[in-house]
This record gives sequence, structure tokens and C-alpha cells, in this order.
Amino acid sequence: TASVAVALTVLGAGLASQTEVKAEENERLRQAKEQALQEVLRNTPYDDLKNAYAGAFRKNDELEKTIQEKERDLEFLSQELGKTVSKHIESSDKYKKEIGELKSSLDQMASTLNESSRKVGEVSNENKALKEEAAKKEEELKGLQEAFDQTVSKNIESGDKYKKEIGELKSSLDQMASTLSESSRKGGEVSKRK
Repeated sequence: TASVAVALTVLGAGLASQTEVKAEENERLRQAKEQALQEVLRNTPYDDLKNAYAGAFRKNDELEKTIQEKERDLEFLSQELGKTVSKHIESSDKYKKEIGELKSSLDQMASTLNESSRKVGEVSNENKALKEEAAKKEEELKGLQEAFDQTVSKNIESGDKYKKEIGELKSSLDQMASTLSESSRKGGEVSKRK
């Protein structure tokens, strides 16, 4: 970096001295032109100077007209450039606004998507918990069904046993009733005989 600074200093000094030399040369050139013009004016006849002077005026008028035309063209182009720049600025502002709105919409969509993802996660977790609970309830129900089936089976066995006992008791009662009836009939016959 020090060598760059030195190089820039040397270059700057060179440019400065070159500018001074050019200024001196320009001054000498201007003075030489002035001397040559004075020499020509002294040695040129009056009529030639008068014609040259008139030609210079005509040329000057033409140049002034050209300058005015160029200034009008420049003014027109400047106005057109101003309009174009204004339109581009307006268009740029419009696009910036649209981009801002689109970014805002995108942010809202991202927020909604994140919220939806969170809710889906919650529902998924809740669904998983409900499935686990349903599996537990199904196991409990299966256990209760087995207990119910065993109870029903025992009740059926017990009922069959009781039916058998009742059948046996009915049979015994029927025999007793038959015996009692037989005894009563025989007792009635004995009483009639006496």
C-alpha cells in the first residue's frame, strides 16, 4: 500500500506539472495566434477585411441559429428524459409497492402454513393419544367380554344344574304326591270299610 501511495503521489505530481506546461503552452499559442492575426490585419486590404468581416457575421448568425436549434433540441430531449425518468420512477415505485404487498402476502401465507402445521401436529398427537386410549378401551372391553362369557357360561352350567335338581325334586314330589294320593285312596277305602 505504501508503494501504491508513492506511485499515486508521483503520478499526481506528473499530472500537475503536465497541466502547468500545457497552460504555459496554451498561453504562448494564444499570443502567437494574436500576433499572426494582427499581422494579417495590417497586411490585408480594407475591402478584403470588410468582406471577411461580413462573412464572419453571416457565419456567426448561422452558428447562433444552429446553437438555438440545438438548445431547443436539448430542451426537448431534456423534457422527454425528465418524463421518461418520472415514468420509470413511478413504475419503480408501483413495482416496489407490489413487491411489498406480495412479500406481505407471502409472510401471511408462511404464518398460516406454520399455524396449520402446528395444528396438524397437535391433531396428530391428539389422534395418536385417542388411538392409544381406544386400544386400551378395546383391551378392557375384551377382558370384560371374556369375564361376561365366563359368567354366562357358569350361569348356564349353574342353571342346568338347578334345572336338573328341580327336575329331580319335581320327580320326587310327583312320586310323593302319587304315594300320598295312593295312601289317601287306600285310607279312604279303609275308612269306607269300617
